[in-house]
Amino acid sequence: MSERSSHSTYATVKFLKERVESHQGISLQQLTGHLSLLPPELRTTDGCSVKSLMVFLQKFPEVFDEDNLYVARENRQGTSPVNVSAESVASASDGAASEKDVTCLTGVTGTVYRLFTLYGFISIESPIRTSVYFDVQSLENAQQTSLRSSGLQVGDSVVIDARTGPKDCKAKFRATRVTRATPTRLSSSPVVSPHSANDGGMGDCNTLFHLVNQHGVVEFAKSSYGFIKFGPNERERALFHANNVDKSLRSSIKNLPGMFSVFDKVRFNAKLSMKPSEKVKWEATTVYLCRSTDRSSPVDLGDFNVNEVFMPDDDSDPVDLLRVTLGDLLRATPSGMPVWLR
Repeated sequence: MSERSSHSTYATVKFLKERVESHQGISLQQLTGHLSLLPPELRTTDGCSVKSLMVFLQKFPEVFDEDNLYVARENRQGTSPVNVSAESVASASDGAASEKDVTCLTGVTGTVYRLFTLYGFISIESPIRTSVYFDVQSLENAQQTSLRSSGLQVGDSVVIDARTGPKDCKAKFRATRVTRATPTRLSSSPVVSPHSANDGGMGDCNTLFHLVNQHGVVEFAKSSYGFIKFGPNERERALFHANNVDKSLRSSIKNLPGMFSVFDKVRFNAKLSMKPSEKVKWEATTVYLCRSTDRSSPVDLGDFNVNEVFMPDDDSDPVDLLRVTLGDLLRATPSGMPVWLR
């Protein structure tokens, strides 16, 4: 073994040992998630799967043994909760329950509050208030390879099944199934944009945090960003960037007009913008092309930075800034001017 390889192995063993000791026992599935925190050159050359990690750890019996590692043996592909007694199962319809009496959660809604490449954490408020660990294999029947590229984001609502994990871990529960929640109306604490209180804003859209599987059409597309119009009478707008486009269309998208044209039908997920304006309150997180209609030339918006226009430091309406910046150009092409800029 070369000196460099020996150093990498030592660093990896030290890292894993610290993780095992800090958790006073940890499952191999959880440990694979922690490997994502290591720099690429320090990850095991045999891979980061549970099986390859087990082979790696068995080379160091003086450090790792069955007393400080927990091997979870549930069926990772199954979507049914583990069989436990009825008294220990809590579901979304149950009332308040004692955390110490619950060993299984079924169909419970939670919110993603931390997210890494291979694992993350979900907080739930009912039927008990606790946190749940989940990994990429538990999301949507292991269809994803990375949580970061799956479109899932901090703040997203999810529906989970979970069971208790190893004792003394930071999160008491470990998810066996995680699916994205469909958009639901929030009866309390609706999100209101800075302008909606004065002018009526977006109406019903203000009662949603997220949009899922929303249909719309491309209003225009520049090289790295564009706008989607949707909703009643197509009065709502969502900003999207090239990195939000479904990667199955093309692994790397550098020019949106090469993929989208005006009036192309799209399906998308979106979240409320961090800096909403009167006209543009949504920011797409994932965009899928449905099918093309009559392709028209996208409006040429000139050479300017979208972040400078749509992410102002003050409370100015980004669309007003856009109108000032591009007024002369848009007046020269009235037929291509978006309705909400006229």
